[in-house]
Amino acid sequence: MAFKSSQPWYDQPAALRHLRLTAGYQAAGHGMAALAGFLWLYRSGLGISAVRWLIPAAVALLWVHVVLRRYLDLNHPPGLVRLFPALGVPNTITLGRGCLTAMLAGFLGLPAPSPDFALPGLEWIPGLLYLTTAIADFVDGRVARQTGRETRLGKRLDVEMDALGILVAGLLGIYWGRLPAVYLLAGLAYYGFRFGIRYRRRRCQTVRNLIPRPLARIAAGLNMGFLAVALLPLFSTRILKISAIFFMLPLVGGFIWDWLIVSDSLSHQLSQHLRKKLQTQTDRLLSILRVLVLTSGIPILTALYRSQTIAVTLCVFLLWGMLVVGCLGRTAAIAAGLGLAHLITVNGSSMALWVTFCCTLTFIILGTGKFSLWQPEIKWLNAKSAI
Repeated sequence: MAFKSSQPWYDQPAALRHLRLTAGYQAAGHGMAALAGFLWLYRSGLGISAVRWLIPAAVALLWVHVVLRRYLDLNHPPGLVRLFPALGVPNTITLGRGCLTAMLAGFLGLPAPSPDFALPGLEWIPGLLYLTTAIADFVDGRVARQTGRETRLGKRLDVEMDALGILVAGLLGIYWGRLPAVYLLAGLAYYGFRFGIRYRRRRCQTVRNLIPRPLARIAAGLNMGFLAVALLPLFSTRILKISAIFFMLPLVGGFIWDWLIVSDSLSHQLSQHLRKKLQTQTDRLLSILRVLVLTSGIPILTALYRSQTIAVTLCVFLLWGMLVVGCLGRTAAIAAGLGLAHLITVNGSSMALWVTFCCTLTFIILGTGKFSLWQPEIKWLNAKSAI
């Protein structure tokens, strides 16, 4: 059955040659963008130090296009083998994410922003770059589905750009002292997993097929959102380092789980049994945490009522109620978490603030669990994880 498309089809060798030419144009465009970034930094006051930005940016950009060249022959729809002769808009957006990530990597060559070195506003650029990358991650898959340009190449590039972004942003956060060194595990988890699979195959050892986990994409997306916030100069390093542990654990734990399955260390029956047990314990934990938020939120609301306006107090009361009853729990947890992080950063901390803050981080990752009033985010997140 022929795949319908508005563009002309080439035979396989001609299509691959055309793709390689298009990939070359993409590489040239990204190279010019990196050079423009270098010239801007050079003329803005960094001088020859801008070279230190250009070197890691060029290395990361080279990696992006090595990955592209390696998987060009996957530029076809799932289930078909006939190649699209052009990369298309979705893949172009995904590669744009890779270009932005490469520019972010350039900041690994610069010292952390300080009053005696950094350009005015320089500390905001990495966070804004990665925030743009994270937003684009939601765009490329949607465009691919709406235009009928879903390809195996697009899925592979999406995963590779996600992994590269988490590694680069995590390294930069550690280098600038905003994240704990242990967060490097989150950036290396994907590459360690892929290396382990290749190693087992080369030794002719068993590698079981892996059933995609929606939670894997959700965990990656949450870490991308966290890293975008962590690279912005908004919150204290103490808050960021504690939050990093919360977001890192499900990502790294998921890769460990997947490794036990692909390496045949965990049978299907046992994995299903453990999933059910884990879900049961998770539901219990979330119920306890909602009760904890109910009690720990009372002194916070009392303090806000005495020191803030009625409008602010009402907003906080609304978020508190949404968490307790489980109405738009993840959404309320994100808003409450940002607000609590601001309070801890500006006004110092108390036990009630920290307890509630840690509870909101857990709700962001796991939701509010059973007996929640309304959780539309579950359907939305599962749809995103299928991209």
